[in-house]
Amino acid sequence: SNVSVASEVVAGTTGIAGCRPEQLNLPKAVALDSDGFLYVADTGNHRVQKFAVMANDRIGLTVAGECCCRELDSQGKPAG
Repeated sequence: SNVSVASEVVAGTTGIAGCRPEQLNLPKAVALDSDGFLYVADTGNHRVQKFAVMANDRIGLTVAGECCCRELDSQGKPAG
């Protein structure tokens, strides 16, 4: 069958895994609260990121956990 799938990035960036607030590393699950905030389980970074998607804000705020990256290069990737 001819199936067409459209997608749109509403949180974070695409194709660049890293530790910056807008970067995700192996996101596994999402949830939306009653205020319209999107929560992403960023498993590769050991954290949960909160995004204000209704305000078109693609920069996340860490609300649980801590990014495992200690030192980052200029692109937000682990240094060393």
